[in-house]
Amino acid sequence: MDFVSLSELLHILCRGNCLHICVWDLSGILRQGSLKLDFSDQMHGLPFCDAAKATRKGYNLCLRCKGLANHKAIKERQPFFGYCSCGLYEAVYPVVVDDGVRCIVYVGNLVVDKERTLRRLHRTCQSTGASENVMRRCLQSSEYGISKEEAMQVAKLVASYIELLCRERLPASSGTTYHWVVEMLMEYLRKHYAYPVTLRDLASVYYLNEKYVGRLFKNQTGRTFHEFLNDIRMEHAQRLLRETSKSITEIALDCGFDSAGYFCRIFKKREGVSPSVYRRDEQTDFAANRT
Repeated sequence: MDFVSLSELLHILCRGNCLHICVWDLSGILRQGSLKLDFSDQMHGLPFCDAAKATRKGYNLCLRCKGLANHKAIKERQPFFGYCSCGLYEAVYPVVVDDGVRCIVYVGNLVVDKERTLRRLHRTCQSTGASENVMRRCLQSSEYGISKEEAMQVAKLVASYIELLCRERLPASSGTTYHWVVEMLMEYLRKHYAYPVTLRDLASVYYLNEKYVGRLFKNQTGRTFHEFLNDIRMEHAQRLLRETSKSITEIALDCGFDSAGYFCRIFKKREGVSPSVYRRDEQTDFAANRT
């Protein structure tokens, strides 16, 4: 029997509605064969979520909320409903294979009680400094027409399909030399380098020991987690210095550095010149090549 891939199933289920389905990998199961999912299908990537994480407090709150939900799913191994910290509702369904929670299905972007959602949203924006006006506009693209029971049915369907694929088809090799959690962290950093990311927080979300993950990351990439993150931030900073007229402070903050001073110190240590000299030299070279 031919099966559609898990990725195809998620896209079919979300067609014609505003549901958001993501599957949080806890074992590397989603890197293989018909179970393989793009990173965008493994994380919440909605405009609403991006607006919620626009401040340091907002980002930390969202990550802590996800960690608590993951821990509850792993510990209890039972599906449950819940509100995110900003008021959206979601169904959570742990997928148990070979007596372990291998991944967690999240069906969200739901508004089941608008007034309650708005109250939660207001409180969170007050405490984190996120823009309530922006988040209210994003809320217009949420799903209002599906009940929480129907959302749980969708989550159960996805979880059952993952279990079916595991039983019926032995997943093929993922073709990568990296451990699944190292690959996930690398991809996360490429997408979220501008946020105040820490190894401790991400290890906690994946329910793993921070020191173990740190050693594994260094052994497989040749760089520490922090070095890898700074390298990504520096690459983006160099591009902004070359291609934009943004100030040094703007570039530093846009790339996730805590301050312009810290950015300038590590930039000079890495490149041998300050950001302003780098920009001047790059612009001079560009002008010379055009003549």
